[in-house]
Amino acid sequence: MTVANRVGYIVKRGYSTQRTPIDISSNSAFKESLASNALLNRLYQLNQNGKIAIKVYSDKCPETNLNVSATLPVTHIPTTKITDAVKQDDSISNWRKPLVKWFRLGKFVLGMYKVGVKSTWSTYFDSKGFKYTVNELTKLIEFKEIESRVLKQNKFDEIDLTRKQYLQWLRRKEFWKIPRFLIAFIMFEEVTPLLCYIFPSLSPWNCLMPGLYRRISDSRSKKLVDNFEIEKSYISPYELDKTAVSQFLTKQNIMPSWRMGIYNITKEFKIPLLKVVETNQKIMIDDWLLLRELLRDSEEPTILSDRELVDAIARRQLYQKGEDLNKMVENIEQQKVLKLRLLLYLSFKFEGTVAADIFGGKLLAERWGVNNMAIFNFPGSNELLKAEHLKNIGL
Repeated sequence: MTVANRVGYIVKRGYSTQRTPIDISSNSAFKESLASNALLNRLYQLNQNGKIAIKVYSDKCPETNLNVSATLPVTHIPTTKITDAVKQDDSISNWRKPLVKWFRLGKFVLGMYKVGVKSTWSTYFDSKGFKYTVNELTKLIEFKEIESRVLKQNKFDEIDLTRKQYLQWLRRKEFWKIPRFLIAFIMFEEVTPLLCYIFPSLSPWNCLMPGLYRRISDSRSKKLVDNFEIEKSYISPYELDKTAVSQFLTKQNIMPSWRMGIYNITKEFKIPLLKVVETNQKIMIDDWLLLRELLRDSEEPTILSDRELVDAIARRQLYQKGEDLNKMVENIEQQKVLKLRLLLYLSFKFEGTVAADIFGGKLLAERWGVNNMAIFNFPGSNELLKAEHLKNIGL
């Protein structure tokens, strides 16, 4: 069944897929996974050779086709740096130093809000010419994969769309938060950060404070499907637990609680399930665009910003409740963990597919089945990668 058939209803058909998650429990087990998974081997080698890099976002550096970091929250507020600078400044008398510290912190936050609103504004208008719907783009990707497979020639670049453009389009809805945010800022001034902490949806997403980001990520850590099982490697959206669907859609801010409440009362779940399918397709498109860049034959390394790495991990739920993704990306070892989680996820999902640059491979839908929720946000490894596993994979 083609992608065009996905519009308006959910396909229930499954496929036989015998796939084993990547084993990171020991060095020998990981080597076996490397030998059996060509995409994992290729991404692993690219990473080892420094071809996949994570860099701290700076508004002074131009963004690549992979990133649109200005639309994302800052990963940290330089509280320590500001505090130390005030302490070491002998021109400031001791009794004034606490006041100066809070003044400078407030100034940083106000600057963050200014940049955030400006970026949200420009993103909305920059993405106004986006010409695809989710279903159209999914269909186009599948068509180009079929064409590549038939012609034995890469036709992916004929899709005139970068990941940056796609992410701008996904995030443009934050524009509608600007009016109420500015009204709140004018009315409450310095109390605005406190209001945004209590009501996170008040501010645009890129104005979010790091501490609040962790609170939100914790609330969004619950998955629709807890574990991937080889014996049940296809799960239809209709098989999902309705309570889990309700919690997922409201916690992920995909559907408002009041509307989800109506569906819970009426027991009519067609629209919520279609929202889940649409979310799955949005992530699949992002996966495809990301993988296209990672596998591009280039002398220059593929650079993903620290903010984009955090966002990619959060949206795919490749973390556990209690993990502070912003702090992790600031630490070199933990940053490696986050990057490798993303690579393991892609390696498991796309191994043996045309998207993995294997023109004799299968389409993703052929490999896993249409709308397969068994692999939705599955990390790809037999357990979630942590720092203690790095030695098992030779890092």
